[in-house]
Amino acid sequence: MEIVTDSTYKKSKQRQQGIEKLIAEILFHHFSDMVFIMEIEEGPKFRYLFVNQAGMDFAKLDENPVGKLLEDVIPSERVFKIYSHYKKALHSNELVMYTEEQVDQDGAIFESSFKIMRNENNDPTHLIWIIRKIDDKHAETIKQLERSDRLTGLWNRKAMMEHLQTEISRAETVNQEFSIVNVNIDRFKQFNDSLGHHIGDQLLKMVAGRMAQWNQPTSRLYHLSGDEFIILIINTNRKETKHDVQEILQLFDQPFYIDNEEYYMTPSIGVSMFPQDGKDANTLLKNANRALFFVKDQGKDHSRFYCSAMETDMSNFLMMESHLKNSIENKELTLHYQPQVNLKTGKIESFEALLRWNNWKLGSVSPAVFIPIAEQSGLIVLIGEWVIKEVCRQIAEWRDKGYKNIRVAINISPRQFIQKNLPYFIKQTLDQYDLPPTSIEIEITEGAMHDTNATLEILNKLKQLGMILSVDDFGTGYSSLNYLKRYPIDILKIDRSFIGEIKMNDKDAAITKTIIHLAHSLGLEVVAEGVEEARQVEFLTEAQCQKAQGFYFSHPLQAEEIEANILSKGVFS
Repeated sequence: MEIVTDSTYKKSKQRQQGIEKLIAEILFHHFSDMVFIMEIEEGPKFRYLFVNQAGMDFAKLDENPVGKLLEDVIPSERVFKIYSHYKKALHSNELVMYTEEQVDQDGAIFESSFKIMRNENNDPTHLIWIIRKIDDKHAETIKQLERSDRLTGLWNRKAMMEHLQTEISRAETVNQEFSIVNVNIDRFKQFNDSLGHHIGDQLLKMVAGRMAQWNQPTSRLYHLSGDEFIILIINTNRKETKHDVQEILQLFDQPFYIDNEEYYMTPSIGVSMFPQDGKDANTLLKNANRALFFVKDQGKDHSRFYCSAMETDMSNFLMMESHLKNSIENKELTLHYQPQVNLKTGKIESFEALLRWNNWKLGSVSPAVFIPIAEQSGLIVLIGEWVIKEVCRQIAEWRDKGYKNIRVAINISPRQFIQKNLPYFIKQTLDQYDLPPTSIEIEITEGAMHDTNATLEILNKLKQLGMILSVDDFGTGYSSLNYLKRYPIDILKIDRSFIGEIKMNDKDAAITKTIIHLAHSLGLEVVAEGVEEARQVEFLTEAQCQKAQGFYFSHPLQAEEIEANILSKGVFS
């Protein structure tokens, strides 16, 4: 048994101190990793306790900073970064690690790790910061990961900005053009919200796959976020880019199959050219985005090149959106009602509510102008709810005057249709005015019906409430015999584009007859829109179309005119 005396204790203590000194010397002179140990003071502030030689070389320090505060030694932007990583480490018992590019002659990449030491009260006392230079192979892998989109595997925004800067310098030197092609998937938010993010992610990967198959040796493909893809096409001109864009549009001709369901998607594409549309990355991207905006404003599913006139149009859009936000509060919105006539009896059986906007500054604004603005801004949901309330209020007013069993068709926008509370809101409004569900007819466009499962769920809820459902503009969207069989639809409305030339265009006549016969075979009622001439009425009557509406019978009328000219005269059946 060894007897521990003061002498042996002192020798043991000296030996321990010698070992610690030796370890410190090894760390200082020979350890290739950069080691910084700092005491954490109140504030918090960091005071250097130890820095090895590699750390001094890395920080380009002429003298050892031991005893000094961190902010007195290194630049403020570096101090800010360290504080942000310290905060992360403060809430973790694990090592907090990150990588960053160090701007030096080698363009090297370093991996940093933070570890906080604590006392018996769990208070932070010391910060250990170790920096390690990553080998070339590992560094290249990290570079790739930092510049790749995790979902699609395409280049990401960081890579795009770097490539753009390089391409701008190159194109300026050799006097070449290049193009930026901004591709968005139409109605993707609606698709994603109604079917779920896992289905949306699958769609994005499939779109990326198709675009990657198209990708040319002179182009680079990027996925920025959501449904936004960018294609950089180098050494090209407007004519060649136009051809490329047409090929990209054609990539969406075939449906996407996800979980045994078929989805037809369309793209909107905006294009800017270097140097005509901008000489820096931000301007080029902004102008490609503006071109894209105008594609979406004009019906989607096509492409536009940027032009300077879009600057004025954008200002007009923003001004109109601002006025539209206050349209309900300022009582600028009104409803007109267009009669729907039974072609056999000549009696008016129902009406369609049509929205009108008369602004104090802009005057009367066409629905073709303000409805797309309301759709893009999201105001359409609030406006749509106002329409539902106003229609129900008006029907109740007519009922109280003795005009009963009036039915009014209401257009529901695709954006409003996907609101999960829509059936509840409609029922609540009907109950408020003590109206039966058959008082209103819910019109939805074919474009709102491509998300099959979500669409079916909402339509079934509306049908369970006893409402009449119709498909507007039939034949112009995503027609599918499958959804006509699956969905609880009561009425098909033939789009006016088929009605205009039915007596002169054999193709339109054949399509119209086919739609009518198809609807009848499925037990559906048919309404023809845009009827303006007697010969159209004759054709539709012979084809056994049940109802029609259009200027031939009546222009849309205000509620007072409906009451005075139709209801009070017994024309309504």
